[in-house]
Amino acid sequence: MTGLCAFRAGQMVECVDDGWVGKGGVAPPIPLPVSGCVYTIADLTLFRGGVFLHLEPFGPEIWFLSAHFRPVRPTTIEPLRALLAPLGARERESAP
Repeated sequence: MTGLCAFRAGQMVECVDDGWVGKGGVAPPIPLPVSGCVYTIADLTLFRGGVFLHLEPFGPEIWFLSAHFRPVRPTTIEPLRALLAPLGARERESAP
C-alpha cells in the first residue's frame, strides 16, 4: 500500500475523532479507539474508496476509517541530552 496514503503498517497514529456511529445512529457495542490515544497500525486496506486501518489492540476483523486518525511523529530527547553532557564528553564525541 506504499504511496497510497500517509499511513503504513507499524506506524503509530493518534485517534483524533472518536465519534463512532453505527447503524441506527449508535456506537457499536465493541471496544473503540479513544480520541487522544495512540495506536499502532497492524495492517491497512482500501475499501470502497476509503483507507481502513487495522489497529493492534483490536481484533483482526475490526477496521477503522483512516480519517479518524493522524500520524504520530516519533520524538527523541537525545539531542537535548547531548547538550547537557559535560563539555569534555562532547569534545570526545566530536573528535575523529
